[in-house]
Amino acid sequence: MNTARQPQGIPAGGQFAATTHAEPQITLPPGSATAEEFVAERDAIRERRDQAQENAAALDRLAQRVAVRGVASSLLSKYPEAATLRIIENEDGENQYDVVSITATDGRVLAHVDDGDEWAYEEMTPNGPYVQEFVYDLDRHYDSWTHDGVGVVTGGKRTSKIVDIDLQAALNAPLPEDPEA
Repeated sequence: MNTARQPQGIPAGGQFAATTHAEPQITLPPGSATAEEFVAERDAIRERRDQAQENAAALDRLAQRVAVRGVASSLLSKYPEAATLRIIENEDGENQYDVVSITATDGRVLAHVDDGDEWAYEEMTPNGPYVQEFVYDLDRHYDSWTHDGVGVVTGGKRTSKIVDIDLQAALNAPLPEDPEA
């Protein structure tokens, strides 16, 4: 191997001197896209991706609002005097809320998990979802589903987040726009 060496004592950025060589020739097959066409295609894909992400976020907000409406409707059909559903951030790090209690307008506790949580897991309507199933859909990081008087959020950072859901407000709150409608 004939490697050009730099003489000792001459600082040239390393032991080996540069050698000349031919640059590789790259040729695109006939009919290949130009760099500008690749950039345009990439930009179009990025735009589609960004729109899909916006639509996914909007659909998530819509799904959460429908879930909170569903839980309100289910509870009010079984407990007509119910006013509030209390949920709490899951302490096991499962990134979800757990149901705690249902309270009447006069403050009476109608159901509480300390008295048994079977009410949270029984079907509210025949072959229908149960309360906890609706609650699983509620995002504990982004509380936009609590807006319009639907819920009051307390706690957070150092304590478990608690949300008191006003069942009538949840039932009557407007739905966000469906991006695909």
